[in-house]
Amino acid sequence: MKIKKTAIIIALFVIGVSNAFSQIKNDSIVMKKRAKGAGYVYYQNEKLLTIDDLVKIMKNNEQAYKQIKSVAITYTVVMGLAQIGGGLAGWGVGNAISSGDSTSWTVAAIGAGIVIIAFPIGSGIDKNTKQAVETYNKGLQKRTSSIWDKKQLNLVVTNNGIGLKMNF
Repeated sequence: MKIKKTAIIIALFVIGVSNAFSQIKNDSIVMKKRAKGAGYVYYQNEKLLTIDDLVKIMKNNEQAYKQIKSVAITYTVVMGLAQIGGGLAGWGVGNAISSGDSTSWTVAAIGAGIVIIAFPIGSGIDKNTKQAVETYNKGLQKRTSSIWDKKQLNLVVTNNGIGLKMNF
């Protein structure tokens, strides 16, 4: 009876340790096609992620981190250009309509031009983000391991009785 209890305790310990060392599947980042428009949205554990979230999450994967940092810089530049251009265009159109000033149309055109310039700069953001996420998820698969990957558990018979022997 004592051997049975010991075997059960050892088996529970081994199962517990193996689960403690294994990577949680939910650490991976899931890409979903946007409902409206082109591109993707990214989730981890059902939480919607921003570019900043992706940068923080990928810090422990050097290659994915480089890729997402590049995306984050491009994203910041594009958003800045879009905001400046949109602001100038909106102000120019509003001022031209309210005051009839023709120079305001020039400001509106410059703003629209800045917005148009932002499009080709940002065109690779989704593709590069997707690539960084794929790199990150592949890195998780490589790191995913359990106690069984490098260890052996054997049933042995000794002078003291039957037992489990774990080799590291």
